[in-house]
Amino acid sequence: MKIKVRLSLVAGLLCGLFCMLSAALALAQQEPPPQQGLRTAHDPIQDPAWQLYHQAFVELIREDHDAAIALLNRLVTEHPQHAAARLGERALRVMSIIEAPVRRAPGAPVLREGPYAYRPESVSRLARVELVTFQTIHGIVVGGELCTIIKCDVASLFVAVGFGGAGLGLSLYLTPDGITPGHSSLLNSGTTWGFWSGLSLANALDVENGRAFVATMMLGQAAGLGTAAFLWSLFEPTAGAVSMANSGAIWLSVITLLGHGLADFEASSSMLWGSLLAASNIGLLGGALLSSRVPMSRGRALIIDASGILGLLTGFATHVMISGTDGSAPSFAGAGMAGTLVGLSAGTYFSRNWDHVSAPNAQLLMMPTDGGAIVGLGGRF
Repeated sequence: MKIKVRLSLVAGLLCGLFCMLSAALALAQQEPPPQQGLRTAHDPIQDPAWQLYHQAFVELIREDHDAAIALLNRLVTEHPQHAAARLGERALRVMSIIEAPVRRAPGAPVLREGPYAYRPESVSRLARVELVTFQTIHGIVVGGELCTIIKCDVASLFVAVGFGGAGLGLSLYLTPDGITPGHSSLLNSGTTWGFWSGLSLANALDVENGRAFVATMMLGQAAGLGTAAFLWSLFEPTAGAVSMANSGAIWLSVITLLGHGLADFEASSSMLWGSLLAASNIGLLGGALLSSRVPMSRGRALIIDASGILGLLTGFATHVMISGTDGSAPSFAGAGMAGTLVGLSAGTYFSRNWDHVSAPNAQLLMMPTDGGAIVGLGGRF
């Protein structure tokens, strides 16, 4: 009797233990309930956060890093508590992203909004070649200007070569690790616009002394290069932003010159040069400010510039076809101004998606044939 009772007790204990183990296994296999505001990594593919995450890596496969980073920034911003957002943050860090907050000067261009600010450009050998080539030529020009001032007629060639070598050596020595396209473009553009400002100022002031005239240009070049270096330390613009500023200065100066043509060039020489100097500097400032609001690539800026040139030439050609070569200067300038404005507007509109397409803008097509091959170039705007 005691044996039967003990067997029943043992069987009951075994059954209870088996039930407890079964319940524990069942609970272990169940997914833990998600915390409030935090989703798990097993959300369906229709989840908008996971869609952003996967689309970002699709853009990486297409080699469109800008689009991928924009999508990851959007994921981290719109779904901060999502599991995909944590993976997105890791991806951003792996892609050499600089974590916010990043201290930026007021008005500094921010090309991509999001919790992560990052450098959109990396050092480039081509950018270094551009800088070295330009500054070598700049050194030769400075040597020639200096010889004009101190009248070193005999040794002028050696002085120019010496300053050219100095420009070559300094630009190489100061960029041992390379330079970004924006930095190189900013320094070269600053030198160019400094030269233009010195030339325009000397003409606007009616400087008749040759050495004083050349000295004004030299001061302009030095001021332009120094200003460019200072602006880089504050804003670090991209090559596209610099191109946009250059375009603003060029086209506002062209329109100002055509405006003088509309008035039949009745202004004095000093007024003409002074207005061109003011237009170029206002255009530089306006283009720089606009680039901080409208991200611009160097390629798109060149497309818009090409459209403006085409519009200018079309306006002139249309005037010649209608009025012949006997037309008045005001009407000729008016036709050029109208064509320029139409060309710039058309180039800006039709290139609005130039920087946002996933596939390359230009594609080379090759198809073999019996007698050789067919080669074609295609693209989209």
